[in-house]
Amino acid sequence: MTLHHHGSAERKSVDDYSDIPRGDACKQLVEQMNRTLYSLNANIQNTFKQMVHIETRWEFWEKMKIINFEQK
Repeated sequence: MTLHHHGSAERKSVDDYSDIPRGDACKQLVEQMNRTLYSLNANIQNTFKQMVHIETRWEFWEKMKIINFEQK
């Protein structure tokens, strides 16, 4: 089988190489990478949600300080 060079604007998907035989080790590696990426993505999303929550709480307490200061 021959792989042809393609320009960067014409990237090939994984399906384009489906005629290349893959061993069990390769399949397991790809599955592990997918699990790792899924987990990493979930961790990034959770971290972002926590940051938004902390920022919202910070803004709330900053507003409360202003309100308390104005009431004194």
